Amino acid sequence: MTTDAEKTRQLHDLVSEGDVVMLTTAADGMLSRPITVAEAGEDHLAFLVSGATAWVQTLAEALPEAGAVVGVTFADPGRTNYVSLRARAHVNGDRSRVERLWTPLAQAFFSGPEDPDVCVLEVQVEAGEWWDGPSTGVGRLVALAASALTGKDMVGESGDVDLTQRSA
Repeated sequence: MTTDAEKTRQLHDLVSEGDVVMLTTAADGMLSRPITVAEAGEDHLAFLVSGATAWVQTLAEALPEAGAVVGVTFADPGRTNYVSLRARAHVNGDRSRVERLWTPLAQAFFSGPEDPDVCVLEVQVEAGEWWDGPSTGVGRLVALAASALTGKDMVGESGDVDLTQRSA
């Protein structure tokens, strides 16, 4: 029997630095874009972004104190792991924060950490869910065949993202 504790997972166990997630913003008509995670904490994600882009400017102007509501999704189809998060986004232009998050990968998008356009998109996660399915191709085929024969849903695991460890 699966307990509630087994049905929750920590955010940083589900999404890691370097993962590419899809970030969905509502201000531009529910558009999603791929973005690379620069930092994954217990209850937040951070990304290096260009403050010169229209979508980042819209986020910076929308609800500056409360933050704009965004969606973050992550899929690892090879391992059949999926994550969906609801969060609040804030644009942070602090140069020392940019420098702390800078990696050689960021060089592909910006001229360097001193680039005036680069800023940090801070995403404070409010809620989330995860799903896991059978992790091998054979396991997926067996689960699919069993589902077709029995009429029962495919076996998989799901649960909530544990945000109870939030920093004070």
